[in-house]
Amino acid sequence: MEPLNVIAEPAGALRPSADLGAVPAQVPASQRQEAAAAWKALNAPPEAAQRDEERVRALEGEMAALRAKSTAERTSVVELQKRLELIESQRFSAGLVYALMGLLALALAMLAWVWTRARRDSRVAIQAWRDSVALSAEHAEAHGYASHHLVPHPHDTWAPEDSAPFTADAAARTAEAAVDAPVPMAAP
Repeated sequence: MEPLNVIAEPAGALRPSADLGAVPAQVPASQRQEAAAAWKALNAPPEAAQRDEERVRALEGEMAALRAKSTAERTSVVELQKRLELIESQRFSAGLVYALMGLLALALAMLAWVWTRARRDSRVAIQAWRDSVALSAEHAEAHGYASHHLVPHPHDTWAPEDSAPFTADAAARTAEAAVDAPVPMAAP
């Protein structure tokens, strides 16, 4: 697009020439096109020049808006790239995450194992306690020993029937062992 100052030149600068119709062979095609465009612009009516000038202003305004938008988008892309680099630098490596998850699973498995073992040991200890209390009561009744005035605690939830029943054979063996071993007596 030609600048407007070419159009604004006075028409007095033109001079008639006799060899205007002859086109020299040395003139390149681009110069001929430029000359034709300049001639067309000089012969255009003033309204057309005014419309072209308005069009040029509108196009320049659009170009300025597109440049501003392009600059804003470039700035936005640069900012997003910086944020992405920051986020990637702050994240943990996959190996570390998997190792921590494995350790967590191992700790949970150990906790479950300890908990089940403690429950089993607790049940065994409770049953042993109940059996020993029941055996002690049977032994005291069988041999006429004093019960030492022991009373169950009111908040105990077990009953003597919760303990395993003794067979007569087991009771006889227990009684024999008790007779052989001296039993300490509590002072009244």
